Amino acid sequence: MKITHCLLSLCLLFSLTGCIPLLVGTGVAGGLVLSVDTVRLDLDTTIEQAWEETRSVLSERGQVIFENESDGVIRARIGDTSVAAYVARVTYDSGDTSIWVDVSARRRALPNLDLAFEIINDIQGRF
Repeated sequence: MKITHCLLSLCLLFSLTGCIPLLVGTGVAGGLVLSVDTVRLDLDTTIEQAWEETRSVLSERGQVIFENESDGVIRARIGDTSVAAYVARVTYDSGDTSIWVDVSARRRALPNLDLAFEIINDIQGRF
């Protein structure tokens, strides 16, 4: 009984703060929600391939307005939504590496998480 109350209290606390990351889906529909407007994709590929596919998806969906490959940043405009994608290589303590692609989307300064998921799913579908 005490455990149930503790778990319910924790769930309520996290739902009120809005700060709990969620693991969403598997396979093609996947990503880790980092914030109200950002989704992360963890890929097992080269950073060059992740960059090319991310840039390709954004240019097919809208207009790329800024890109800096050395910093891993791509900014695009898709309809009335501003999109930013960040591509980075991550090295874990074990020495393993992975590529993270973070996509954030905002429409008129408000989060557009649905579009961020669509873009992440498009990118993931290419691997």
